[in-house]
Amino acid sequence: MYDNHIMSIETRETTSRHSLMTQRLIAQALKTLMSEKPLEKITIQNIADRCGIKRQTFYYHFRDIYDALEWLYEEETVSILQQFSSVENWEDPALLILKYMQENSAACLNVLNSMGNKLIRKFFFQDFYTIYHKAFINLTAGYDLDPKLVDFFARMTVYAIEGSAINWLEEGMKRSPEELVTMVGIYLDGMINILINHEHNSFDFKKSNTKKAIFKVMKQKRIG
Repeated sequence: MYDNHIMSIETRETTSRHSLMTQRLIAQALKTLMSEKPLEKITIQNIADRCGIKRQTFYYHFRDIYDALEWLYEEETVSILQQFSSVENWEDPALLILKYMQENSAACLNVLNSMGNKLIRKFFFQDFYTIYHKAFINLTAGYDLDPKLVDFFARMTVYAIEGSAINWLEEGMKRSPEELVTMVGIYLDGMINILINHEHNSFDFKKSNTKKAIFKVMKQKRIG
């Protein structure tokens, strides 16, 4: 009885590993195809042929192409973000994600052109929110701030990074990921300054170093 139980566990583990390998094979085939043609022109048969599997095998693992696509991004991006479960700064995860987008620009741009920014927004907002909420808590610790304000500014930061990344992708990624992170950093510094000084009504954007820094960078980078 004990030996049968052990064999049953080993069988389930083997089946699970095989299933994961097949999912990854399908997802990678989809990613490769996205670098060759628009998402809406990719069929399940295309994916099956590229993998050397039957159509039924695809449906065993995924409902449709969009389900496989979401699984792909979840699999690859969560593995990146898991490195920052105890994040102390926001730059590192943002930089890694931007580099991921740069390395997979054809696939990301394909998704953006085919589906708008729905999937990318879901990815940025859901996964980044926890990181930036923690970052805001760390950066504003000791100031006894309203949790609702911290939450609001964390969300605004995610929106800023998301919008910047999407524009960057659409415009051909002319700036490096490092440059983009620096630009967002100026915005983030300004938002934290406003947040900390809000309770005291002492923040004046016109006189702040944030304004000077923004215009300095704009002049250097010739933007705006």
